[in-house]
Amino acid sequence: MAPGEAAGQGVTTVTVMARRFLALLRRRPAYRSLWLAELVSMTGDWFSIVAVSVVALRGPGGGALTLALALAAHLLPSAFMAPLGGLVADRVDRRKVLLYGNLLEGVLTVGMLLAALGRQVAVLTALVAVRSMCSAAREPASAAALPRLVATDELEDANALGGFTWSLAFTLGMGLGGLVTELGPAVAFSLDALSFFGAVALLARLPPIAVDRDDAPGARGLRLLARDLKEGLRAAWSPSRRGSVFGHTPVGLVHGAGWLAMNLAAEHHPLATGGAATLGFLQAIRGFGTAVGPLGLGASSMPRAVSAHLAVLAFVLGGVGMALAGSFLTAALAAFAWGCGAGVLWTVLSMEIQAGTEDALRGRMMATSGLGFTVSMTVGALLAALSVEGLGSPTAGVALLAAVTAAGWLSLRGPLPAVA
Repeated sequence: MAPGEAAGQGVTTVTVMARRFLALLRRRPAYRSLWLAELVSMTGDWFSIVAVSVVALRGPGGGALTLALALAAHLLPSAFMAPLGGLVADRVDRRKVLLYGNLLEGVLTVGMLLAALGRQVAVLTALVAVRSMCSAAREPASAAALPRLVATDELEDANALGGFTWSLAFTLGMGLGGLVTELGPAVAFSLDALSFFGAVALLARLPPIAVDRDDAPGARGLRLLARDLKEGLRAAWSPSRRGSVFGHTPVGLVHGAGWLAMNLAAEHHPLATGGAATLGFLQAIRGFGTAVGPLGLGASSMPRAVSAHLAVLAFVLGGVGMALAGSFLTAALAAFAWGCGAGVLWTVLSMEIQAGTEDALRGRMMATSGLGFTVSMTVGALLAALSVEGLGSPTAGVALLAAVTAAGWLSLRGPLPAVA
């Protein structure tokens, strides 16, 4: 194919997908409200994440291990609350979970702003952890609500648009967040708080999204909680679901290691705008990749199982490339490959879980998937940090984790399917 034809085909693909996305948003007003709320809320989130990363790396006693520990503090409370959060998403009207979850996180972010202004680092850290726990129910509720707001044959487009939306929010939030952080973390926290309150206004338009379920007679209190958690874990590990629910778990290892390597690359190869802005730009490039990946997936006739394998390959190459990056350009290329793989994988696995799980279990399946990914990402970042502390570079740690990622993925999903 000539270069001009390839470029023309790429433009056509983007145009077709854009039309499908717009048509979906026009047809489904309730889904449109959820989509807008997610876009606003996610964009604000990334502002504060850049600020926390830069403070952890540059502050007193800062370094690779401090950065990894800051990531753990941000992620692990949500991860360990995920099973309970998924249960809440499967028992409470999901509109209420989304509405009050965003409202509470907005109030906590105002508290983070006040703590930052008063330089109360311990209070700020505690509020970050509490906010992380609050998101444990909100995030699976959003994913579990999706099949109630669109038709089954619209799920692929809705998930592709979700991946693109995450990419857009990530790109804008990280790129602008890096610049805003140069002005001070309080500015970033202010914008993040406003984004949560804006999301609340949009989510108020949603109709009730009650969960379809039949409770066994006589089950109450802790007995009911234990039964539901056990039911969710058993369903997640069933042969038909485990590859989808736990597919992100091994990939989280190289994701965490790559995240740490990206922060170090931004400090070692800063642009003229400064290290914080450089980190924001690299993250924005990764976000752009997560948008490009699902667009290509939506226009491709490739079997989804094959797409998932290729996505993990791009993920691994991006993480290793980030550790080896010797310049901003090579780091940017690694970030783009990493983003493309992440976008495709998120779309494929989310669609498999949503289409293959009954409504009363979806919240727990999405929460369990998030739990595995979050814990493994934290472990990956910590191991890469230990590689930096011990060897002076994350390369050896990232390479080892990439090998473990590939082995774990193949054990869950099997070898690459043959393509006719």
